[in-house]
Amino acid sequence: MMKITKYLLQELGVESKGKYKNFGLNPETKVGMEIESEGKNSSLIERLKEILGWKTKEELSLENGVEVVSGVMHDNKDDVESIYDICSALKKVGQSITDSCGGHIHIGADILKSGEAFKNLIEMWCNVELPLYLACNEEGTLPREGIEKYAPPINPKVRNMIEKGTVNIQDTDDLQEVVDGIRKIQKYRRSGINFFNVDYNNSKNTIEFRIPNGSLNPDTWIENIRLFGRLVEMAEKTAEIQLKDEDKRTEEEKIKLGLLESLKADIDDGEKFEVLLEILFTEEEKEVYRKRYKTNSKLYEELPNNKKSLSK
Repeated sequence: MMKITKYLLQELGVESKGKYKNFGLNPETKVGMEIESEGKNSSLIERLKEILGWKTKEELSLENGVEVVSGVMHDNKDDVESIYDICSALKKVGQSITDSCGGHIHIGADILKSGEAFKNLIEMWCNVELPLYLACNEEGTLPREGIEKYAPPINPKVRNMIEKGTVNIQDTDDLQEVVDGIRKIQKYRRSGINFFNVDYNNSKNTIEFRIPNGSLNPDTWIENIRLFGRLVEMAEKTAEIQLKDEDKRTEEEKIKLGLLESLKADIDDGEKFEVLLEILFTEEEKEVYRKRYKTNSKLYEELPNNKKSLSK
């Protein structure tokens, strides 16, 4: 079966206009994407096998769905432009995003060099988990139907197992022991943050973020890649700072550790989210996530209690 190339995309009259020129990540950070969509052309797209170098496959969790999967991407112009191209191509052939479509992002786990880095990631994630569910979607959009089945929160499991002493990742810095402990806590591949692909002996060594809704808006994808990529990068950066003697830490490094510690404080979700923004982003970068969170959290609070599945 043929593949859709950039030349054929131009022949179809697809215009790819990009707002962003980069992800805003370290050049060595590996990124992957899985775009779920539905439409009358899903089966045809699946049979094409490849679109612009992205693989295609049937998405069985959707009634008439297809998943388009990127190769390994990095923060460069070509890979950023490919996201605009693929979203434009899917829209051009009539694909759409329904209430059940997911948008999964993979970030290379090889950034994390120690067990301490993984623990920092878990600490940040668990303390700001609900805001992340709300801030990873476009402004005015709530988490998709079935998210509690396909991408449930991990924080309740972490707290429960640590309190019961079932899993102890606090008293070890060994990378493999911490990863094994997190997997034991997670139990199932389907989780809001998925560590089952972490394997330092395998080329597929990624942390999967499953909480975003599906989208054909390339800007949303790039913003989410920046969000999750920065989370992973900061987990490693703070671990490296923690290894330094206190008197050798710069003022900026001391501030980062102080902010990380303040996420554990007894403050509300909005305040914790602001702390996370301060840890991860420049002032200019914060605004898109702040707007998403403010609007989406208001919508979430207006839901009937029996619809607030993420808060249980």
